[in-house]
Amino acid sequence: ANETNRCQPGHSVSPAMGAALFSVLIALVLVLALFAGMVYFWGAYLDRHAHSPARVREALLLILAVAGCAEFGLCLRGLTGRAGWATLLVALVANVWGRLDAVLRFPALHDAESFFSLKQFALLLAQ
Repeated sequence: ANETNRCQPGHSVSPAMGAALFSVLIALVLVLALFAGMVYFWGAYLDRHAHSPARVREALLLILAVAGCAEFGLCLRGLTGRAGWATLLVALVANVWGRLDAVLRFPALHDAESFFSLKQFALLLAQ
């Protein structure tokens, strides 16, 4: 068979390629379902503890600690590319000055034009 005609109309996809595509689609559906479940359960947690900001703050601190440990683990494994430890430094600054500050201020509301909001946006861009 001529290899140049493989992707033209009328030619079928190999079984291995079809199986790989099916596996990727299943993985994508599972990841989306996982994220949807996380959003649902976080919303339910917030509804259940709406009148207990300290409890929500504790959960946010736990989430921030887990995310920080995951970032550190990625850096230790060398998965941050050539930037390496500089990536971890940016993540540390963003987590401490940005996210930790937001968690400690919770449930305070901020205007979109406030310094706090601009700082959060700048740190998000930096990351």
